[in-house]
Amino acid sequence: MESERLLDLGPNADRAFVTKLHAGQFARDDTLKHAPIAIMFIAQGPSVDFVVGRIYSAVVQKTFDQMAKNDNNGASLPSDKWITDVSLLKPIAETKYRAANCDLIK
Repeated sequence: MESERLLDLGPNADRAFVTKLHAGQFARDDTLKHAPIAIMFIAQGPSVDFVVGRIYSAVVQKTFDQMAKNDNNGASLPSDKWITDVSLLKPIAETKYRAANCDLIK
């Protein structure tokens, strides 16, 4: 199923990235240039899977915030306008998925 494949794709890519990062296989300048700065703050921990979990948590929170707390143009909504009903968030997520051509992710 496609959703399962995509669910595995992110953590597997994160594991490979964090493993290489911890092994010093990336030049610091390249890492700072290509990886979100927040990743550098959360990329430390007792194990690769711990860090992958932190990355996953950060991505889930940011994604929720973008869908629930911003309008279609990305402008912040007042807190009383936040969308918290899952049945309303699902079509927003599906639209963003299609608009970003995420089905092209291999």
